[in-house]
Amino acid sequence: MNRAAPRSRLTVLITGGAGGIGQAAARQLAGVGHAVYAADVVYDQQQTTEHGITSMPLDVTNRDSIAALVNRITDETDGAGPDVLINCAGYSTPGPIELIPLSEWQRLFEVNLFGLVAVTQACVPSMRSRTSQQPARIINIGSLIGRLPHPLSAPYCASKHALVAVNEALRCELAQFGIPVILIEPGPIRTPFFAQMQDNLDRVRATTRHEPGSESYTESLKQAQAVFEYYGNRAPGPDVVADCIARAIQAKRPRAHYTVPRHNTLRRMGYRVMPTWLTDRMMRRLFHLDR
Repeated sequence: MNRAAPRSRLTVLITGGAGGIGQAAARQLAGVGHAVYAADVVYDQQQTTEHGITSMPLDVTNRDSIAALVNRITDETDGAGPDVLINCAGYSTPGPIELIPLSEWQRLFEVNLFGLVAVTQACVPSMRSRTSQQPARIINIGSLIGRLPHPLSAPYCASKHALVAVNEALRCELAQFGIPVILIEPGPIRTPFFAQMQDNLDRVRATTRHEPGSESYTESLKQAQAVFEYYGNRAPGPDVVADCIARAIQAKRPRAHYTVPRHNTLRRMGYRVMPTWLTDRMMRRLFHLDR
């Protein structure tokens, strides 16, 4: 168990900070006195006025947008830049691999992976100059399905699986500068993310309904929508992840990986020991992919 050590007021940059996990983390961290910059492609003025959060526009796929954000934070912190970077921006486009256009894959990776790398590259130079009394740290928000991928969400699963590799390499590269790199992997969380998934699924179904083979996935896509609705209504809220983020920031020696809620750790362990034929069968039955 990590023992929390008190840390003074920190400058925290959160991408994807206008909704879901990012918004919950922004409000919790601002509530305990940290200076929080919640950056998102959707500008949320209400967060600034109601919660003392500095909301800023950010398109993680645009280098100029990233530079403008980081430069402003650097200017407002007398050249110090962010103490903590929380990479939370991301979305999912569900559907069968056969039917999701390659352009959708490319756009998703631009946001979920390459955008994360671009923001990190912009922040690391100032982070390396931190003192041992006020070290920087980076927290990446992954997903349980980056380790346990399931059908009909391959682009998102692949982007989060790739994030695992990026996170592991970055942790080793920045250890020499005393910068912890932490991966938090939530299971299903009740946020607008699931409603967005359903909207994107409807869009994929509408644009591919005349494609050869689309009728083969009709039943499984209906079931996928039912699964998304189930988790969207019954999963724990984003505060459980915000709590984990706060612990990772506060810990003197943060863990390399956190899985939330904690019962998902057992789920990961179970999938490791189960034979592939069994996990495949479970997934096919869940998404009605058996004939």
